[in-house]
This record gives sequence, structure tokens and C-alpha cells, in this order.
Amino acid sequence: MGWAYGKDLRWESDLSVGFLPKTASTPPKAVFAFRQSVAPFAIRLGHSPFTIRPATLSLGASYVDDKKLWLEQPDRYPVRYYKFPTRASLIMGFGQRCDFRLPSARGKRSKTISVYYDLSTYEKYLMSGVQNKCIKFSDIIKLDIGLRIQIL
Repeated sequence: MGWAYGKDLRWESDLSVGFLPKTASTPPKAVFAFRQSVAPFAIRLGHSPFTIRPATLSLGASYVDDKKLWLEQPDRYPVRYYKFPTRASLIMGFGQRCDFRLPSARGKRSKTISVYYDLSTYEKYLMSGVQNKCIKFSDIIKLDIGLRIQIL
């Protein structure tokens, strides 16, 4: 869930809650993420209900509820053995979006349906890819393709 605000609704804040079931992770885990995004400009296609947002940039954080993971490195490892916590991560992303404005109902603000893609990575993956040339670009970048529906 999230909200859009600012001039032309360019800023967005999203909170996501996910669940890794027992079939994907033992024990099952909850995953929480917060992302702040900006679409610096939008191109409205004439008088049509379509708007293109050619660039969306995002920054956020995620947290996995798992006691085996940690925020501070355990004492059993040498100092700075691990550079990043395993329970929390920073998220960085870039994408594009096409919005379709639905007709307003009795003067209320229009709702939109959007098709988007987002290329994102975690700080751990990015640093690993920079330090280790054997890691492929496809191993550090995640592609999301989806549909967003504005309901309020």
C-alpha cells in the first residue's frame, strides 16, 4: 500500500508486507519493505487518458523477520568479516511507468491503473558485483513488472 503526493503526484511512499511460506523458507518468514520514489516528470499524451512517466527513481529499506539473520555482526566472526547486516537491506531502483486515468465519478479525483517495470538491487548485491567480476549483472539486478491500481 502507498500514497502519492506533491506537485503532479510525483512523490510516492510505499509500504509492503510479504510472506515466504514454508515451501520457500523454513521456518516461514515475514518481509517488510518501505520505498520512497520520485517520478521527476510526466508526459501527458495529448487529451488522452494516458501519461508516461519515463523515469522513476526509488530508495528504500527491507527487513526480514528471521532470528537466524542479524542486524549487528555476531561476535563469533572476526571484526568487519561481514560488511552488511543480513536481516536488513537498502533497496535502490529505476523504472518507467504508463498511467491510464479512469473517468472521474461525480467530480471526485480520477483513479489510475498503471503498468510499470522496475530494475532494482540491494546494496549487498551491488557491492558484491563491483568487488567480484565473476558475478554477472543479471545476478545483482531484479526486474519487477506489474500493475498498480489507485483505489483512493
